[in-house]
Amino acid sequence: MTKGLPYVKRDMGRDGKMRLYFRFKGIPLTRLPDDETSAAFKIAYAECIALKEQHQRSSTKKRETSRGRTTIRNLVDLYYTRSEFHTLAKSTKRDYRSTLEAFCKDHGHRYVDDVTAPKLDIIISNLWKTPGKANKLIKRLRALMKLAVRVGIITDNPALCLDFFPTGEIHTWESEEIAQFASFFGRGTKQRLALCLHLYTGQRRSDIVKMNWQEVQNSSISVTQFKTGSKLLIPIHPSLESELALHAGSAEGTILKTYFGKPFTRNGYGNWFRKICNSAGLPKRCSSHGLRKAAAAALAESGCTAKEIMSITGHKSLSDVELYTRRADQKILADSAMSKLAASHQFDTQDFEKVSYANDNTDISKSYEENGGPGGTRTPNQAVMSRRL
Repeated sequence: MTKGLPYVKRDMGRDGKMRLYFRFKGIPLTRLPDDETSAAFKIAYAECIALKEQHQRSSTKKRETSRGRTTIRNLVDLYYTRSEFHTLAKSTKRDYRSTLEAFCKDHGHRYVDDVTAPKLDIIISNLWKTPGKANKLIKRLRALMKLAVRVGIITDNPALCLDFFPTGEIHTWESEEIAQFASFFGRGTKQRLALCLHLYTGQRRSDIVKMNWQEVQNSSISVTQFKTGSKLLIPIHPSLESELALHAGSAEGTILKTYFGKPFTRNGYGNWFRKICNSAGLPKRCSSHGLRKAAAAALAESGCTAKEIMSITGHKSLSDVELYTRRADQKILADSAMSKLAASHQFDTQDFEKVSYANDNTDISKSYEENGGPGGTRTPNQAVMSRRL
């Protein structure tokens, strides 16, 4: 009787008895009565069929609810096709992908229209031990949700209200630290040449390692920045020119080479520069990027405008330059403000001294009536005492 019934599974046990089960994907395997002709079997089978139909209805409703909705994984893939991503440098693309793929690993299955600011805040708050990583994720989420708003998936960007974690700024080399490095590595050394390239071109380490002797022409050096693709023509500073002249004998290929005469990689150069800073006794805060900041700060202290600084460093926005030159600007503005205060003669202590000296010469050996009573009450003809000022 049960031969033609669907979803019924027969299993022969070791004892030689046939056992019957109802099997359907998505619901538990259910044991049926062994007697196929009994009323109990028919009731149990009917209950299983009803459970199957209920499961199918709920699954269909779920599919209909999710139809047309976009997951975070889909949104990230869409972001990769956009021009704002394609125009980035290869290294920047790798960095962005690393952050977004890590986020998709945990949350890619979620729907974009279910993402709220409180939910994102919980995710970001869990990254408090790595503030730099958290801030990177906030930036990527803002760009991602901005795209979602632009294509009509959501109406508001929930990532805009996320606050960045405070992080320490990269240290700008002090003049004493530069002098300590320069005195430890004399002229003609590769270390001194690296220092001069950073200070007098203001470039990142990714650009320093690519600088080629063929790009040094007519007292200028041409640079195509690795990060932004910007093309710069930087006049060679006299100090850098004299240092380059000491290495002219090996003027072939990249200006800086490894011990084996090969070009540096970015990471390899970073490790090498860290070691030579340690050798010179400099603190860990001194990095190659700190020399880029020192170069920008020196340009600002020399009176260069923001656009003049950008023409050397290759920065794209004034806000980036302001970040590098904030300390120099503060010093210049503070000097200007104090000069103006001095010129205005506000709170001039010399005027106070004149009053004090005049009062100190006052003849106090006068009668009781002239000097006033014991309480110090001044009579009309009594001079103002300096102790009252």
